[in-house]
Order: sequence, then C-alpha cells, then structure tokens
Amino acid sequence: MLKAYFYLDQRSLLLGRILFGLVYLYDALRRIPYAREFFSDEGVLQRGYFISHMAHSWTTSILFLNGSVYFVYFLISIYSLSALFFLFGVRTKISSIIIWICIISFHDRNWSVLNGGDDVLRSISLIGIFLPWGNLKASREILSGQIKDYFQYSSLWSFALYFQFFLIYFTTFFLKSGRSWKIDYTATEYALGLDSFASSIGAYLRNFPSLLKVMTGFSIWGELLGAIFLLGGFLLFSRGYLGKLVAVFFGVVFHLGLFTMMTLGLFPLICISGWLLFLPSEFWNYFHGKKFSFFTKIIETLKKIFFLETINKLSSGFNNQNKSDLESKRTVLSRILALIFLFSLFYWNFKHFFPHTAKHISALKHTARILHIYQKWNMFSPYPYSHNQWYSIPAQFSDGSEKDIMDFGYQGSVLRPGYKNFLWLNALTKKYLSRVAGKKSKLKLWAKYICKEHREKNTGLRSFQIIRYRQKITLYGESEKKIDKHIDYSKTCL
Repeated sequence: MLKAYFYLDQRSLLLGRILFGLVYLYDALRRIPYAREFFSDEGVLQRGYFISHMAHSWTTSILFLNGSVYFVYFLISIYSLSALFFLFGVRTKISSIIIWICIISFHDRNWSVLNGGDDVLRSISLIGIFLPWGNLKASREILSGQIKDYFQYSSLWSFALYFQFFLIYFTTFFLKSGRSWKIDYTATEYALGLDSFASSIGAYLRNFPSLLKVMTGFSIWGELLGAIFLLGGFLLFSRGYLGKLVAVFFGVVFHLGLFTMMTLGLFPLICISGWLLFLPSEFWNYFHGKKFSFFTKIIETLKKIFFLETINKLSSGFNNQNKSDLESKRTVLSRILALIFLFSLFYWNFKHFFPHTAKHISALKHTARILHIYQKWNMFSPYPYSHNQWYSIPAQFSDGSEKDIMDFGYQGSVLRPGYKNFLWLNALTKKYLSRVAGKKSKLKLWAKYICKEHREKNTGLRSFQIIRYRQKITLYGESEKKIDKHIDYSKTCL
C-alpha cells in the first residue's frame, strides 16, 4: 500500500523537471549582479574572514578555491549550463549532481543572504539526484501522446520528497505559536505591513482586515491539514489520491497567494514546483490521449538551436561496460544514503521540539550538516515581524559636502525621516540588510566594503554613520507609531 501511494508519476516528473530547470536557471542568473558584492573577496565577506571566524568543519564551497569575481562568474556559468541541460533532459543525473554542488557552493559562501527558499532548494536538489526526471525522447513522447503506459516511480527517495514537504508545513504550524497566528488572526495584516515585502496588491489588501483574518486562518490551518493530507491521504480517504489533490491544491493556492501579495524571492516558485510533483496519476489520466503539439514543437526547435540531441548522444557513449553490476551497487548505496537522509531530516526538524531526546541521537546532526539539509521552517514564526526598518547612511566628503550615500528609493518625510523603500531590491540584498541589523561584526565588514567602494571611485568619502530606523507596524484604524533611531555603526575612511 505504501509503495502504491508514495510514488511520483512520470508526467509529474516531466513537469517538475521543466519547472525546476527554470528555477535553477533563474537562481544562477540572479547572482550575476551581486557576484562581486556577496561572493568574492572584493565584497562584504572575504574568504579568509569567513573561514577563520564563521565556517564549520562541514562548510563546503568551490568558491573557497579562488576569491576572484571572475571565478564566481565561471561557477555561475557552470550552474546555468547544468540548469539548461537539466531543463531539456540532457544527462539529468550528471546535471543534477553539478547543480547540487553549485547550490551548496553559493550557500556556504555567504550565509547572510540565505532564506527559507534556499533551504527548500538545497534539499530538493539533493533528492533530485536520485529521481528519474526523464530525457528529451521521453518528453517528446509524453507531450505527443505516444506513450500508453506511464510509470510510477516509488522508492525511499520518492518517500523522502513526501516527507520533506510534510515537515516544512507540519513543523511551521507549531513554530507559528504567536497570538497573531492562532488567537486574533492578525498575522497576515502584520506581514503585509512590511514595506520591504508587501507588493502593491498586498498593501491594498490591508484595507480589508476581516478578509486578512480569513486568509490567516486558511494559511495556518491549511499548512497543518495540507501536510497531513499529503503524508496520510491513504489513511484518510478511501481513494488516497484525493488526499494528494487536496494537499496539492492548498500548496499551489497558498504559494500563489504569497507570490501575488509579497516579494519573497524564489521561495513561492520553488514550493509550487515541488507541490506539483505530487500530482497523482488519476489527475494526468484525465488528459490521457490529448496531444500537446505546441510544446512538442518548442522541444524540437530548442533541440536544434542548442544541439541537445547531439550532446545527449555523445555523453551517452561513456557508459560502463559492467553496467548491471554498477547499477546494483548504486541501488544499495542509494538506499543506504536515503535512510541516512530520512533519519537526519527527522532529527533536524524535531530537535527543536524535543531537545532532551535529540541529545541521544546527536550524531545525526553531523550527517544532516554534511548532506546540507540543515533547516528550520520559522519564516514569520512565532509571529511576523512587528516593525519596519530601513537604513540611512549620512556621509561627509573631503570637499565639505554631505550626502546620504544610501539614497536609492528615498521617500523621507518629517514623519518618516530617512525612509527607504527596499521593495524593489533583490532578495539577496534584502536578506543581507535584515541580517546585519545590530550585528557589530557584520556592520564592520559592510562599512569596510563601503569605504573600499568609494576609494576605488575616488569620491573623497571621509566618514559616515549607518543609521537604522525602526517603526512598529500600524494595523488598520490605528494611528502612526513613533520611529526609533539607532546609530548602528560609525566609520572613518582612511
């Protein structure tokens, strides 16, 4: 029964491969403008400082080999090329391995720019190494309706994917223990009051507090029920696939809502792509026999443009002669690794709730770190952020002039001095700005980088202060709260 339930349909895997291929590609390309600032020795965090003051024994990154910005661009190129191969089904196994290595290399180079979406992507990319995503030929046959019998892939790794998504939403339900989530249901209103995250649609919806309370209830209780329906649908429904459909419906609608109302980087898109992997065979069978000629033509055109068929044939020539023996050994190793993954995943997520019991199996902490599946689903937990915050950097120059060198998005007023709207910023920068707040060691590195940037541009910068403003979020009908001003750091550029 379990094997018949915890499967991934061949057509769901094809859809997932296309979606995750696009996610991987975007994840690689979005790093290009910030390669120097966040991932090279010329940026805010040099390798020497990171390795000596922050890194652990399990920290792993190819970017430790070279601190040049050009080496970062080189790794981005490898990541992008592997994402393209994965997207089009060319040597997906090798592509998946390279993608996972690239992801952990970027993640372990600068932790200050990571968010919950990165934890999801890192885990799914590891699981993806062991999934049969399909190739160009299979994609063409599925879209043209040539295949009559579609396979259902069931293994410890398919169960690991189910278990990972269960843990994301099950644990976050209990971590969201604040009053705004489960008593007065104002969490969504607070979340949409964050100027750096709320979209124009989200800001508009703040005019309807009653609707937002309903959305809060849908969010928090949907996370619990969605997780239970996904993992236990075969127990709750006589037709187990109905539980999956309900769970997938919640997951997709919930994250589409996040994508529409807030700017959370790749997190909603990663989760939507993941949820669609659980679409059961019964869903796809409804479309059985229907041809998708438009998508087939796209695949054929891209094959010719990128020489994908030729590349696939050339790469397939490197097969081991003792393939059957090798496959048998791989299967055993794969199962062992899957069991380690599952136990480590269980430990890492429940150690927060049962710390005394977790001490007795603390060895799993090390395997989780080695596999890079360390995670904690505490976004907006135990309650959403209650304050907006923004920075101002008034600076003095050698010619006697003064200027706020953090002047982008300036919307200051008497009521909100120095106000900056960071909504448009890249998710990497927004996360970095939230992580440096009040952290003197990180502020020191940021200040040093600012001096270096202005020295290279010969602007004559002499000194500056990093000022952080904080203002409590006002709910509908409340009066504007007062603004607190903190001088986080002062720096003189020599």
